[in-house]
Amino acid sequence: MTPYAEPRHVTDLILKEVASAAEALNTDLVARCLDDATGEVASILSIRYRQPFSPVPEIIRWITSVIAAWRVVGAITSLMDTEAASDNQWIPIQKQYDRAWALLEDYAKGRLKLPAADGTDPDRETPHAAVVSPGNYFD
Repeated sequence: MTPYAEPRHVTDLILKEVASAAEALNTDLVARCLDDATGEVASILSIRYRQPFSPVPEIIRWITSVIAAWRVVGAITSLMDTEAASDNQWIPIQKQYDRAWALLEDYAKGRLKLPAADGTDPDRETPHAAVVSPGNYFD
């Protein structure tokens, strides 16, 4: 499956030096984190939306990027576990990660709906009704 975001979307969320350090320790880490995040997002949303997305909605690109960025940072530091520390430089990505997961859950449960590029409703769970009546008895 083609990732729902590009490596540049991840490096926009974290310092480029952090991504470079992660890549130095673990080759292709950003790309693998994007692949994993894409698979996870697609799995969660496949209950309600056909996968893969084409084109990918911007909010899904952002959610995927945040999850991947969180994993890249997590691969090279344990500081992000100490969320209460006031000098923790990872608090912004933690907040984005929490927000991304909340949005993902809202889309998966139908509390929010993804916009469709072509104007149709891509939600599989949208109720549809048809009105059927017998023909006229009297003319």
